[in-house]
Amino acid sequence: MLYLIGGIVIFIAAHCLPMMVETRTRLIDRFGMITYQVGFALVSFLGLGLMVWGRGAMEFTEIWQPFGWSRIATIMLMFPAVLLVISAFGPQNSFRRILGHPMILGVELWAIAHLMVNGDLASILFFGAFFLWALVAFASASRRKPPVGGRGKFLNDIIFVAVAVVVYVGAIHSHEWFAGVSLAN
Repeated sequence: MLYLIGGIVIFIAAHCLPMMVETRTRLIDRFGMITYQVGFALVSFLGLGLMVWGRGAMEFTEIWQPFGWSRIATIMLMFPAVLLVISAFGPQNSFRRILGHPMILGVELWAIAHLMVNGDLASILFFGAFFLWALVAFASASRRKPPVGGRGKFLNDIIFVAVAVVVYVGAIHSHEWFAGVSLAN
């Protein structure tokens, strides 16, 4: 459990830096943008790696048993989660213009979806940490840079939906490989 908790602390601490605008600005001024970004990425990957390793190493302790409908609800929630995360990248699109911070909202949906089907302590800590971080990050990001509203380019929207479909289907088929849980049954 120590690795999981340590990873959560490291990952969330790194991801709180954008919320601390003055501290982030001082770090960028002192070390430069590229060094800041590389350091941010390395610390984030360290935290994420410890979280994944710690979750996998923890003994299974069931806190609640998921409802029968949870699996279907999770599979349904994951498409919008994937679409939101993907729409945060690339050229302007309606998702980013209307929502402002689609990646954070996608992480929230991903975490909620996975909390519905995983009632063990390690999963609650892992996915719960992402969900709580995303709630705080969305509120903070919305204060710093609110959505501008309106519509993006329609063609970009279609491209993002198509890419999301490919990633979603690929994730379903490879879930056992990267997460250790088959979605086939």
